[in-house]
Amino acid sequence: MQDTDLAGPLVFCLAFGGSLMLVCTPQGTADRNTDSHALQDPNTESHALQDKNTESHALQDKNTDSHALQDKNTESHALHDKNTESRALQDKKYRKACIVG
Repeated sequence: MQDTDLAGPLVFCLAFGGSLMLVCTPQGTADRNTDSHALQDPNTESHALQDKNTESHALQDKNTDSHALQDKNTESHALHDKNTESRALQDKKYRKACIVG
């Protein structure tokens, strides 16, 4: 074995071993990744629920704003009705004054 060139087989073994290490994952590493994803799933569901709650609060805020505007409109209509009644009374008094006078 003194004159045998071992450089070719050595390079082949190193390249083949390196490619196997890159392609294949050990069993323990795959299990740890699965456990990690399982732990992330409840957090993902929690974030989805938080997003739904945020949307719900935004809708409630819009509804609150809408109710506030409705309340202002109701007050405005009540004032308008009072003004209409006041004008009707003024018209009656004016007609009476015209008839009597």
